[in-house]
Amino acid sequence: MRKCVHALQPYEDITKKLSDSTSTAAEVIPIVKSLKHTLQHTTSDSVVSNPVQETLTSDTSSEDEPGLGSVVELNEDRQATQAVNFMKEAMRADVEKRFSSIENEDLYRIATYIDPRYKSKFFSSSHVTHQVKLSLARVCEELCQTTILEEEDGEPRRKRRRDDMSETPATCGTIDEAMTSILASSSDDEAENSSVRTLLMKDIEKYHTDKRISGTSQDSLQWWKTMKTVYPDLAKVACQYLSCPPSSVPSEQLFSSAGLIYDAKRNRLLPEKVDKLLFLKRNLPILNFKY
Repeated sequence: MRKCVHALQPYEDITKKLSDSTSTAAEVIPIVKSLKHTLQHTTSDSVVSNPVQETLTSDTSSEDEPGLGSVVELNEDRQATQAVNFMKEAMRADVEKRFSSIENEDLYRIATYIDPRYKSKFFSSSHVTHQVKLSLARVCEELCQTTILEEEDGEPRRKRRRDDMSETPATCGTIDEAMTSILASSSDDEAENSSVRTLLMKDIEKYHTDKRISGTSQDSLQWWKTMKTVYPDLAKVACQYLSCPPSSVPSEQLFSSAGLIYDAKRNRLLPEKVDKLLFLKRNLPILNFKY
């Protein structure tokens, strides 16, 4: 039983870690890989504990019968070790099956890479790292374009489009001329997009070569708050991906807190009052407020 509890200990640690309110989606891939590592057969699993070995040695060196009891105990210990190893192998195979494609999901791999504690340390190959860099550049480019569109005034843009459409029939007499005109007008946009992508890849490579912050307890978002002037585009992605919780436990705890506010003696509270009380209960500790 002791060996079984020891083998299941990583699952308890993972459950507590992923249920924490400060955990992010960036921790999923590192935790999965760490779990696979802990489920491997270790040398200590096949080594008999020292007290049993010492008892066996002392008993077999004497001429009395009690040494047989130690042999039985040794056999039972070996059988327990084999059973635990079989259980760990089955759990490892199940983890491999369930999380075999997790490195192909942008949500988890970008979140892991954009976390300065992990970056590409937990990826299985350099090919995965390269794919993550390309995905990260694409996400940065999309965020930049979204920001530009939100900042621009919509009315002048629509007016420019109408002007472009009205000019096309006057300057293009044939299909070939129209195609040539469209290709010529889009060449500048393609060059601009290529230039933006090149700058983004340079920032990503620079971020990749920076030293990872030590310790898994460090605050990644605080690091990005400090470095947002160095990597402004990557900082936007970090705020988006590192704000995703890995589980629904914090939300469920929030709903449970609402149930504690409503009780038999306080069942006439207005919904607005409950919202305010719940907001204060969850956010005042963040501000280190002392009652």
